[in-house]
Amino acid sequence: MDLLVEAVPTKAVKVTHERVDATHSNAYEAWKRMGSPQEPTRAQRQELERAGRLQPLEPRRTLKVEAGRVRLAFSLPRQAVSLIRLEW
Repeated sequence: MDLLVEAVPTKAVKVTHERVDATHSNAYEAWKRMGSPQEPTRAQRQELERAGRLQPLEPRRTLKVEAGRVRLAFSLPRQAVSLIRLEW
């Protein structure tokens, strides 16, 4: 997938890429890996809470802005969603 952001008013941006998919930010998948307990233990509930928090897909990075544009290329698996944040 290509993401192009235009009219960026700076020379560099900080990019944060977070994702919800089968292995990131997904309490349901974590619950299934636990064996789908009907009454999770306290430790399991804590693990599920952590698993449900939005998680970074990759470390935060800085990209150059060229001609007012930033282009990001990344794969997006089926049944996944990415949150891309650009900061300047």
